[in-house]
Amino acid sequence: MVWGFGDAAAALVGRNLGRRRFVHRVVEGAKTLEGTAAMVAVGALAAFVTLLCYGATPWWVSLLAAVTIAPIAGGTELLSRRGFDTVTVPWVTAIALVPWFAFGGALAP
Repeated sequence: MVWGFGDAAAALVGRNLGRRRFVHRVVEGAKTLEGTAAMVAVGALAAFVTLLCYGATPWWVSLLAAVTIAPIAGGTELLSRRGFDTVTVPWVTAIALVPWFAFGGALAP
């Protein structure tokens, strides 16, 4: 969910509203600060709603997990090359969620 909704938001916002481009040798293509910010914001919202609906953790654990993994997913998307964000963002997001599931599982009744 983080990649799907976040990447779509990054593309739409980056193309239409993006003004400040990332210029660095590790960033490929025309990625913008506005697009990356949209990826993080929409990805966090998508993660929170998904974890809230399907996770067996308290709401605040879902919120903390979402605001923690969204910047990681945004950074991964920013640094992914040749369209590999389709693979890298879901994998990195899943790996980043592991500690939250362990923490949230310890809190479950």
